[in-house]
Amino acid sequence: MQQQGIPILQSLGEIKSYQQLRQQLRQQMQLYKMPRVFIKLKYGSAGVGIMALETHGTKIQVKTTLEVQQNKNQLALYNSRRLCFSRNEKEIALWVGCTLSNGGTS
Repeated sequence: MQQQGIPILQSLGEIKSYQQLRQQLRQQMQLYKMPRVFIKLKYGSAGVGIMALETHGTKIQVKTTLEVQQNKNQLALYNSRRLCFSRNEKEIALWVGCTLSNGGTS
């Protein structure tokens, strides 16, 4: 795709937190003028666990099939097999944080 002049973000490497991800994405997305990135579980199969994270100015939204549930004092990721959507940054930060703690890459 790069040979055709289509800009491609390089992997951001190992990201430890939602805030770190937002900071690096802000820089990369402005540089390449890309409003959307995909975050994938490192060990996910095919498209399972992909999150489409999109920003527009200060607005943010995510689409994913992942569902985060709290079991006692621990968060767990599940594939809901249905498309989940959110514009709530606290909820997005929870989803992304849980994904990153399970080996997510962007």
